[in-house]
Amino acid sequence: MMNAACEQLYLKLFKQILDQLYMDYNDYLILLKNKLKWFTNITPDRVEVFSIDDATNLGAIIPNLNHPELLLSDFELLRNDIKQCNDMNTVVDMLKNRQNIYPRLAAVYNFLLSLSITLATNESAFSKMNSIKNYLHTTLSNKKFASLMICSVENDMLDKVNLKCIAHES
Repeated sequence: MMNAACEQLYLKLFKQILDQLYMDYNDYLILLKNKLKWFTNITPDRVEVFSIDDATNLGAIIPNLNHPELLLSDFELLRNDIKQCNDMNTVVDMLKNRQNIYPRLAAVYNFLLSLSITLATNESAFSKMNSIKNYLHTTLSNKKFASLMICSVENDMLDKVNLKCIAHES
């Protein structure tokens, strides 16, 4: 009877942990999406509508980008050149020759291009966590779920188990 109560407790705790991880990842993705929206107007097809609000918010996100007015001025000076670029990589290539003249623009585009790798990694981890959570909630029986939970919680005892003996007994 005591063993069943422990299993139920472990099962409940494991579900709570999964739910908390899911909510944390979800909150993190929402935060990222809210921060990334300020980068939409730096693309070649939208640079025409880049505003002081965009510059101010980018300054709050990107380290050492302290003067939104100067960033806006840089965008205004290079707006036509940026519009002629096909994609963001072309913009970065164009800025390589001018990064000493426009260091704020170079910082913005370099920050954005390095951010995509981080975001993709986080979305991938979130997607995997979501899949695991859904799978565990829908397909595992309570007994299997409890066994997994016990393995996780009693990890120190599990390390002492001889897996070869268990494999031969099965």
